Amino acid sequence: MIQISKYNKQHPLQVFEAFAGYGSQSLAFKYLKEKHPEFDFEVVGFSEIEPSAIQAYRLLHGREIPNFGNIALIDWNEVPDFDFISWSSPCQDFSNAGLRKGAEEGSGTRSSLIFQERRMLEAKHPKYVMLENVKGLLSKSMRKYFFQYIRDLDSYGYTSFYKVLDAKDYGVPQHRERIFVISILRTEDEPNPEYHFPSPIKLETTVEDILEDDVSPEYFMSQPLLEKYLCKADINESIKNSTPKISIPKTADGCSVAVTSSFSMTSVMNMLDTGHYPKGGVLIIKKL
Repeated sequence: MIQISKYNKQHPLQVFEAFAGYGSQSLAFKYLKEKHPEFDFEVVGFSEIEPSAIQAYRLLHGREIPNFGNIALIDWNEVPDFDFISWSSPCQDFSNAGLRKGAEEGSGTRSSLIFQERRMLEAKHPKYVMLENVKGLLSKSMRKYFFQYIRDLDSYGYTSFYKVLDAKDYGVPQHRERIFVISILRTEDEPNPEYHFPSPIKLETTVEDILEDDVSPEYFMSQPLLEKYLCKADINESIKNSTPKISIPKTADGCSVAVTSSFSMTSVMNMLDTGHYPKGGVLIIKKL
């Protein structure tokens, strides 16, 4: 486990964010610092190629942090040493919502970048490596890539701990399951590292608590008007001719919803399951 007391203003935790996005790990460390004022960290660099993500990162964390760009082209000998690296490699080719092309080395898929960690570990030996990716990485057809990654880390001297965590269990209003891998470098002082994932946080508030019982009709689009706008959109016939009213059973937290939609029952259930909504559709959810 990260020894918070070990990293302070005199010796801050040195961090590198690979596949950084908008810098969620930096935000997490900032939150940790608020909770533990004695703790401190410093981001020595990040890697990101998406222009909008880079812009967001700069706005959130400042422009002084160097971006080393394409992970496949980084000369890790030119990167300052770091204690912790987040390795949230692209998930599209592992995800159930994607084409599941996998991560064969040399295949050119985005998810095959997961194995760029070998070049990094040949040049750097951070104390901690954290991987975050979709749960699909553990599926029957993808798990070979996952365990190859674990074996790679082991060959470089790391003991790895992994678990599927759901964001909704840790204060985030979203059902988002992800696989997390914490890899800790074995040393003479710590030949058998240990790590324990945090326990879920008890949910104090549900959607039911914030939904109103009596909502004025003025806040709902009438069915004729809804159909009028939906028919203007470029949508296929199966959507246009689908059932307009659907009832969804009560959820685990006891909150029932009604969904008014231009989609069929099958389409809506699929959308609710995957989180993907075709252009031209409208879902209106209210408490029953």
